[in-house]
Amino acid sequence: MFLLTVVGFVGLGIVLKMSGYPDDPFVRWTPIAVTLREHGQWVLTVPFLWALFAIVSSRIDRGIFSERFAGPVGVVLVAVIIVMFLYAIANPFTRPLLTGFPPKAKPESQLKLRSPADHSAPR
Repeated sequence: MFLLTVVGFVGLGIVLKMSGYPDDPFVRWTPIAVTLREHGQWVLTVPFLWALFAIVSSRIDRGIFSERFAGPVGVVLVAVIIVMFLYAIANPFTRPLLTGFPPKAKPESQLKLRSPADHSAPR
């Protein structure tokens, strides 16, 4: 679980850096990718806490602190970590659609505006 978390963190860092993180102004970074990249070291506490839970469960071995419960919890945690990092690596950013923006207004010199005096009768 520790190795999986470290590999996911490094892989996400490589993908984000190759995509231009954080300097590309035309990219919207997905929140999960940015959060995992900036605070991914805290995900390392999950395997550590699970390891403590598994050790305590092997000693007590009753109720919620049983080996029969610790094993599936570990499998679920591994699956969640894999899905989180794979989703963040596969979808680190979105590019906004540029077709939805209205065109910029033309400068007055290009609009060929006439002053009210131009509408008067010819002299």
